[in-house]
Amino acid sequence: MADLKIAQIWAANFKNEDEVEKIFEETYGEDNEPISLFAESQGEWFYDHDFLYVERLTGNIGNTLKSIPIPNENITAIANAWNSKVDSKYTYLIAGDDEDFNNPKSTEIGETEIIYVGKFKHW
Repeated sequence: MADLKIAQIWAANFKNEDEVEKIFEETYGEDNEPISLFAESQGEWFYDHDFLYVERLTGNIGNTLKSIPIPNENITAIANAWNSKVDSKYTYLIAGDDEDFNNPKSTEIGETEIIYVGKFKHW
């Protein structure tokens, strides 16, 4: 995630890895179709997958942010926002480049709930 300057962050409660793959599976060459179900849920046609990250939490959010790694000076703001909006059933962090998402939001895709946590300085 070293290339993100400003990150949009979501929390998700995927049931399993197959659900993760389904939601982020990219389709190319389909005219007028979003690149993935996640892009569609955010009102976008495209995002650069090189700047989209899906991480399973390793313990609490602070531990996960340190393991990614996020610089210490940014961990507190992200963790505080996460802890104020997200409960323990959300076990994945999604981070995307701010420039790719004009109107990020919370959403549901099938049985998966995705909560928009906020926009944060990344590096």
